[in-house]
Amino acid sequence: MRTAKHNTGKPATEQDNITSTTTEPVDIFSDVAALGVWIDELIPSQKVLTHIQVRKPKRDEWVRCHGTLVARLNIYEDQEARATYLVTPAALEPMADLVKQVRLTLTATYGGAFFAWPVPVPADVRANAWHASAFAAAEVGTRSWVRITAGDGEYTVHKRSVNEGKVPEWPGEIVDVPTMLRYAFAKVGGAEVIENTSHPIVQRLLGIA
Repeated sequence: MRTAKHNTGKPATEQDNITSTTTEPVDIFSDVAALGVWIDELIPSQKVLTHIQVRKPKRDEWVRCHGTLVARLNIYEDQEARATYLVTPAALEPMADLVKQVRLTLTATYGGAFFAWPVPVPADVRANAWHASAFAAAEVGTRSWVRITAGDGEYTVHKRSVNEGKVPEWPGEIVDVPTMLRYAFAKVGGAEVIENTSHPIVQRLLGIA
């Protein structure tokens, strides 16, 4: 005996409407465009400037030098540790024969990076040829893209002839010389400062430490 089904008046549920048709599962390759989304589109961000390196240009870098963001300083270069130190007047006397006077110059690479170049200041017309040629290269670099390589007793300066008109990209955070120095000699990541004769470097040079 067949039992009659009673209409309860309730709307049909999703389970009631299931058919025999099956849906293929969606995998990560179904949306090809989504796979090509770059991280900047997912997480918009902006780089934060924390410091700039104090160094000379690498031999494969084309660079431009800023015309006004320049500071005349005394530095000590520790060749063994490959470290550069800013020497203040308070520590200058016991290190006089070891320091080098430079024009610290904000410098941009053709690829868009930047650093502070300690350009040696020639003492006179008979100055060290390395110092004189580096100084000349930086002067040309204020107007043109240049590259320096080690030559016969001095630097050889190369001037770019292709895409010479490209404008250097300067960091927006550095608007004056004091700001450049703060980034160059930042406590984290920057070059160090020798403020007085109690600094370990001075103590070592004096034979105290």
